[in-house]
Amino acid sequence: MAARTWWRGVQLDTRTAAMMDEVARLAAGIPLHPSQGSWSGLGASAGTHAGCGAIDLTRNSAAECDAIVEHMRRVGFAAWHRTPQQADWVRHVHGIAVQPGGKYAAGCLHPA
Repeated sequence: MAARTWWRGVQLDTRTAAMMDEVARLAAGIPLHPSQGSWSGLGASAGTHAGCGAIDLTRNSAAECDAIVEHMRRVGFAAWHRTPQQADWVRHVHGIAVQPGGKYAAGCLHPA
């Protein structure tokens, strides 16, 4: 089981929190507002937040979301800019920390 910690109000595993610290450093000047972390089973996420490694960030402009996605990918997240036009959700960045060993190494990620 991955060690849990809190990062800006959401629960993450320690590895994902450290990765987000690096995203915050790279994205200096862009506010990061996490709205959902790991081990939260909200139905809208199709289970992707049920394990560790998951984070959503909200309250950013489209340009800020695009920049956040770039920084998250640079440090090892699979990250997407999700828009209200895609589904019934607010604009946000959805990120999943890629596990050491690549996409087939599930680590502590939920199978979803």
